[in-house]
This record gives sequence, structure tokens and C-alpha cells, in this order.
Amino acid sequence: MKQLIFLVVLLVSCTHNDYLKRNYESNKSLLNHNLTSHMPLTTSNFTILIQSNISSILKDSVSKGFNPLELFIVEKYDEHTFDVKLNNVNLNKQNCHYANDTNLILIGQYLLHKYGYFKFVGFEEGDESKEIISRNFRNKNNFPVPVFDITGYKKSSYVGLSEEFQICVIEAKQGIYVSSDVLSKDNLMPDNWKHGFSKGYAISEKEKTIIYWCMVW
Repeated sequence: MKQLIFLVVLLVSCTHNDYLKRNYESNKSLLNHNLTSHMPLTTSNFTILIQSNISSILKDSVSKGFNPLELFIVEKYDEHTFDVKLNNVNLNKQNCHYANDTNLILIGQYLLHKYGYFKFVGFEEGDESKEIISRNFRNKNNFPVPVFDITGYKKSSYVGLSEEFQICVIEAKQGIYVSSDVLSKDNLMPDNWKHGFSKGYAISEKEKTIIYWCMVW
């Protein structure tokens, strides 16, 4: 009986790992290599989550809101591997900000609210969403970073991660980097960031975790 239970657990684990691998590689292949060059080639035993909406958005045009393309891979390492990975990532400390920093532009999924303004998906309607929209225009000369609406992480900041995470932008550029068919018409970004991409890492030394991310809008 114990052997049967072990076999079932092993099969479920393998199936889950295979799904993560296929999902990650499939979504990653839909983006230009330059956008994902900082990301792992594939999943590993350290991969705990893949989050992406790329394949679904490329199939269906976006309407009634702003839905940027996103790809996140969350890797939780042992102490030695974390130190090795951290030494190998391309970081400019001047472009690293804690998750509670209010001087960055936030890119998340918006829905058009019935009263005429937009709200972030996952956040409550009302003053919070208006404040984020106002903040983006106030920070128009700074870097855009994602709203990490990721399951399993305490959301103690607007970015959606616990405050010990540092978000490091390694590249962000204005312009059109995907088919114009999937670009949102209702876009609340500042004029100088109407379209573009941003990529980098979110790093927690406490949790020995690195989130590799890319956003295109």
C-alpha cells in the first residue's frame, strides 16, 4: 500500500513538473528572445510557480481594459544555489527598489469601472486604484515594474510582494515590441510609456527566492 501511495505521489509530481515546463517554454517562445534573455532556459526542481497570460492574450484580442503581456517564473533555492544565482544575475543597484517604494510606475491588469475610471485587477475599487493611477503619472520619468499578483506571497505593498523583496529593473524601453493587434487601446500609462517593455528580477534574500519577470504592453 505504501509503495502504491509513493508511486501515485511520484506520478502526480512528474505530471505537475511536466506541465510547468511545457507552460513556461511555450509562453517564453512567443516573446522575442531579447525580452526573456535573463530568464532560465527551462524549469528546474527549484521552480515553484509559472505565471503568464501570453498565450491566451495572443489568441484573443484585449478589450475593455488594459491587459499587458506578462511572464513570471518563481524560483526558490537552497542557500548555496541562491548565492550562486545572485552572483550571476546582471544587477545595477541603482535600479533596485524595495517593494514598498512609491517612486515607480506600476503595470498591472486594469478593468474599466462602471463609474468611468480604471481599477487594478486584484485590488479593491475606489481610492486605492485612483491613487495608483495618479502615482503612475507622477512617476512618468521613472521605470515601470509589474504588479506581482502572485499566489502565496503576502501582499504588504501595492507591488503585491512582501516588503523585503527588491525589484531590480535590468532593461526597460519605450516602443512597440509585440503585434499591434494585442496592444490595449485603453492604456493608462504616461504618454512617454504608452507602449514598451520592462524586465528584471524580484529578489528576497530572506526567502532565498528570485522572481524572473518580463512585461510587454
